[in-house]
Amino acid sequence: MQGGGSCYAENECLARTLTDLGSSTGWDETQILRNNLLDDDPVINPDFYNWNHIYIRYCDGSCHTGTQSQPNEWGLFFAGHLTVMAVVDHATTNFGLGEASEVLVSGSSAGGIGAFVNADPISEKLPDACVKASPQAGWYYPDDLDNFQDWINGVRTPIRNQTVVWDRFLDEACVADNLDEPLRCGSISTLYPYIKTPIFMINNQYDSNQLFSQLGVPNDGSAETIDYVIYFGDRFRRSVIQVLNSSKNDGVYLTACMDHTGVTTSLQGMQINGVTYAQSLSDWYFERGQLPTQLLDLCGRLPCNPTPGCTTIGKGVRIDLPDVIGL
Repeated sequence: MQGGGSCYAENECLARTLTDLGSSTGWDETQILRNNLLDDDPVINPDFYNWNHIYIRYCDGSCHTGTQSQPNEWGLFFAGHLTVMAVVDHATTNFGLGEASEVLVSGSSAGGIGAFVNADPISEKLPDACVKASPQAGWYYPDDLDNFQDWINGVRTPIRNQTVVWDRFLDEACVADNLDEPLRCGSISTLYPYIKTPIFMINNQYDSNQLFSQLGVPNDGSAETIDYVIYFGDRFRRSVIQVLNSSKNDGVYLTACMDHTGVTTSLQGMQINGVTYAQSLSDWYFERGQLPTQLLDLCGRLPCNPTPGCTTIGKGVRIDLPDVIGL
């Protein structure tokens, strides 16, 4: 599933309709993707290069989660979830997807959110296949996280990654357990325990999109920014303990890097303890038992992965790396 941000307000959603992220009118008939799970190069993508690949484009701003079958009050459809289901049905009817024995669901950023949310509905449509999912940069957000300004002011404002504008698809069991606040289930960290599909997530512990684009953190290297980055990283690591303890033996690849989807989600672009994302994912998916499948940088409470650029915050300011582990 393709990534590409999201929209919540009428003006920004209408503006998206003039772009390839809001309309299919300008899409090319074919697209070649490199350095990710759709790559057909056996050197870069040795275990999945010759699989049948389906690329679900992104055109409604709902992170592949909307359920609107009729135009809303803005004259727009937020139908991302319905689109994913329609693609699966089309591929099953016309291209034999229903006969598949192995399926890996993935997506990056907004597509990563979509992979978390749609993993179980896809699994239910393919009961004869081994369906697993590897969401990339989709853990929005750690639980009980305050945005930057409210954190500065000492005001509690938990973030819920949800908007009623989309009529977002919500897990029924999660909603039943959160009747007092069902929109909590729009947060992946709240949804996660209800996902039955095996998950291998890759994410930065210091997601630059969440920090600077979503939570309002100044990208200036100031003391306040660095303090908030520490706070965010601590909250993130605490929120993924549930994944590390999963009874499904779910996998993680969690880099201590100030990045979103760049080098982190490339199959061969980064290492944790000498192991790449591609190597760990493949070992986990095929249950080879040869490599660690729960990998996370534990080198301090600030970005510390040695990959160039990982430890830079705002205007080239490099940060000091304390030796206190924030877990």
